[in-house]
Amino acid sequence: MTHAPGAIGRPMATARLKLGAGASQIDVPVSVPADAVSAEEALPAIRRLQNELVTAAERAAAHEGRTISCKAGCGACCRQPVPLADIEVDALIRLVEQMAEPRRSIVRERFRQAEQRLEEIGMAARLREMGERGADDRDVRATANAYFRLGIPCPFLEDESCSIYPDRPVTCRAYVVTSPASLCRDVSSREIKTLPVLHLSPALQTVSAAQPTAQRRWSVMTLMYDWRRRHAPADRRQPGPFWINALLQGLQALHK
Repeated sequence: MTHAPGAIGRPMATARLKLGAGASQIDVPVSVPADAVSAEEALPAIRRLQNELVTAAERAAAHEGRTISCKAGCGACCRQPVPLADIEVDALIRLVEQMAEPRRSIVRERFRQAEQRLEEIGMAARLREMGERGADDRDVRATANAYFRLGIPCPFLEDESCSIYPDRPVTCRAYVVTSPASLCRDVSSREIKTLPVLHLSPALQTVSAAQPTAQRRWSVMTLMYDWRRRHAPADRRQPGPFWINALLQGLQALHK
């Protein structure tokens, strides 16, 4: 890993990372602050990594004659339960709180309404338990399908498009469909074909704002304010490479 001053004189650490599988491998430089930072400050580099992985997978798909169905105005997938890593919760709450009025209040109200609906039907408690203690894949899929049938839109969805696209969660970046968009009306359909890409979100869920953990911890996006009320943010600061190494360790543990 090399060190060099950033654009505004901040020392940056850069390393080349090789990730992916098959034809979708990447070999790219990743730069993070060399000094002590919060986990949230390493998030832009992790988002860029996921973007590069998706781009490589898209190139491989194009070579095989497959096309991407996802586009602006197609927001069917934006009614799925989006898992957020702990550090993504902080980043998205900060994003909302920095919005100008009346937009900030409008988006906050969408979150409040979504949380209220999940509380009323008893799903909020189940989602909290899954995010904090884990669940098997079959249970997660069943709960995700039940959530989708509720039709609760992402609070950031506007005109069936993502209104925070540059800041969207890592999970959203990796979910790309190559089957006809019409099939996305039923996320449980076995006919839906997603782009085969390495998802960083599960590993990121092991990198909490407090410290890297062996257990995945996450919050559904619509309950991110509830998550933060229950889990106070930890102001733990480490050199930027520490957080990237924690992500890589999480990846390694999940793919043993």
